[in-house]
Amino acid sequence: MARLVELISLVYLLWFCLDGVTRMLAARRGAAPPSGQGGPRSSGPPPATETLVPCAGCGVYVPSSRTLGGSGGEVFCSETCRSRGSHAAAKN
Repeated sequence: MARLVELISLVYLLWFCLDGVTRMLAARRGAAPPSGQGGPRSSGPPPATETLVPCAGCGVYVPSSRTLGGSGGEVFCSETCRSRGSHAAAKN
């Protein structure tokens, strides 16, 4: 009986190690894990990289496609920052 428990434990340990190695290799290649195993899956090509630009109002970096333009060529992260920027420019 003790031999059977040792054998089952050994098989489980080997399966656990091989599963970890398989997942690690799949992650290195950027491939999805073998079917039946969890993990994130990509549904297409990776997103294109985008330039981050600082907001002229608060300094937060925002993707360039999501910025709002100002009157002096500045870029803002939101309408709130843009209105603050225009009020500050009017005071000066």
